[in-house]
Amino acid sequence: MLRLTSSMINNTTLLHVNRNMRNLDTIIRTLETTKRVSRPSDNPLVASRALKFRAGVREAQQFQRNVEFGQAWMDVTESSFLSILDNQMQDIRRLLVAGASGTYNIENKATMIGQMRELIDHIGTLEMNQTYAGRYVFAGFRTDEPPVFTSPNERRFIITQHFNLTDVDRTASFQRLEPNAGVTPPVAHKVHVVRLAFRNLDMHDTDGNRTTDSNYIDNTQIYVPGFTVLMRSINDEDAYYPIADFCVEGRPILHLIVETGELAMSDNTAATFPREGIAVTYERTGFERGEINPAVYFTSREMIDEPPLIAEADRVYQITQYFSRVEGTPTTIGATLFYSFDLVFDAIYTDNNDPANLRPVLPPGASIDAGPPSAVLIPAEVFDRNRNVSVSYSVEIEFTDEATTLAEIDALKTDLRVQGVKLIRATLPGVEPLTPIPIDQAERNRSFDMHDQNMTIEAAAHNHVGVNSLGKNIFTANMFADFRRFFEFTDSLVISDEGELRRFFSENPPYYTEPVLSTNVDRQLINERAIANDALFTHFNNMLFLVDRHIDQITREHTQLGARKQRMDLLQARLESDEVTLERLTSQNEDTDMYRAIMLRVNAEAAFQASLRANSGIIQMTLANFIN
Repeated sequence: MLRLTSSMINNTTLLHVNRNMRNLDTIIRTLETTKRVSRPSDNPLVASRALKFRAGVREAQQFQRNVEFGQAWMDVTESSFLSILDNQMQDIRRLLVAGASGTYNIENKATMIGQMRELIDHIGTLEMNQTYAGRYVFAGFRTDEPPVFTSPNERRFIITQHFNLTDVDRTASFQRLEPNAGVTPPVAHKVHVVRLAFRNLDMHDTDGNRTTDSNYIDNTQIYVPGFTVLMRSINDEDAYYPIADFCVEGRPILHLIVETGELAMSDNTAATFPREGIAVTYERTGFERGEINPAVYFTSREMIDEPPLIAEADRVYQITQYFSRVEGTPTTIGATLFYSFDLVFDAIYTDNNDPANLRPVLPPGASIDAGPPSAVLIPAEVFDRNRNVSVSYSVEIEFTDEATTLAEIDALKTDLRVQGVKLIRATLPGVEPLTPIPIDQAERNRSFDMHDQNMTIEAAAHNHVGVNSLGKNIFTANMFADFRRFFEFTDSLVISDEGELRRFFSENPPYYTEPVLSTNVDRQLINERAIANDALFTHFNNMLFLVDRHIDQITREHTQLGARKQRMDLLQARLESDEVTLERLTSQNEDTDMYRAIMLRVNAEAAFQASLRANSGIIQMTLANFIN
């Protein structure tokens, strides 16, 4: 027989009361917090699922913020596209159609040209410089650089432009070759040209210093691999007539018209233009308002003066030399025909004396002799269709004192810049030899490369969408050059003043007098206006064709932007749906079922009150015994 003591009864009574109280407290807490669990130990399974659902909700919300940023960026971009396509470019096209119709006179066309000039300035300085949150939307990753300059500056760049066959234009050139431009009609030529983005390139004197003296025009720094570039003034009779035959170096000839920035070529050269295109490297200092920014448009290098201390350092340069097969010395090794060439420098880095993997970059099958004298053997089959090939190698240039250093650096850059000189390492005086220092300490020059400049956002897990459009694909360098040359040409078409013509005909042989004087003046003015009208008609038609091509390019970019915007809208709808789903699942997993909880609370309160009433007598007796 079990013996129950008062202590056992008291403990059992308190246990039941406390259990009902804890149950009631748990239910009340779920009502107060609206959550099924307050701590992981309450229900580990629910807690672990809650963490996953909450992380999913936060991820969906972050992706939505990314999408909202991308949509805002693309909305700003599209506003510029719509403005350019629907307003500026269509207005320019209407003006060109009107000017090419032959209905309007020279004065009317001059007004049209002024309107087009303002529209192009608006596209460049406003639309292409559009910003979002203080960042230029058309500048790729360099959002602090305006695609188009809004004020003059003296920045200095070495620029590399790439041209393909579609960039070769068949056009007309009008030149005034006589001192009395108002009397002698311009000479018209049908020419093939490639237009550089800029004109008035840098020229250098015999010491390598920049100059504006036209006597040094043949020392302009420009390089086109596989071609020989000759400098010409627009006043030269052969400016637009490069000889069709090869020059002594075995390369086709291009004429650079310095005043216009045009590369003129013969019909034969245009017919054999390389399929892979050409790369043109040149130097330009100083830019005007409305000119495109090389840092945003091209592979370029901004030249900045170097710190004097670092100028004393020894330098390791990477040098690229281009060789033409006709200049090499043929030699046969086994059954293979090679051509031998001398390198500019001796003691170059090879595998055996390479402290930092500065190995030569050679064509397949080529070998190099570090010398001295240094030479390279190149198989005959690796030369391209223009019989050219390139070789890159590294060499250390030692300097003694600061003055000598600066002079030799300038000479090196002047002599070899067109062959791809690139500083890759430097060592300070007194430092252990070949100890490299950071390139940004070795020189302050900055390099820019517009490849792979697409900005993307992660709109979903492992799902990236591009948001930006590049200015170089909209207001292209070709478009800028085409309009620049068009305006330069129209500015050069000046009709002679009647009073000046009277003075000229009366003061120069054959000394005309009235009424012959008036007849000759009228005939000259009519002739000049006819020539100018014909020239304007030709250029308006040519420009209309080019504008249609540029509109097509802008439309393609706009279409790509529209496709990305549509994808972004779909992603936003998906993310909003995912967030709703995850929040519902989170609620189902965590939130209190209020109706059930209220019912349970009523039951728990009743149970708790019943336990108190049932055991009140025992508790009272126990309390009385405790007091006694």
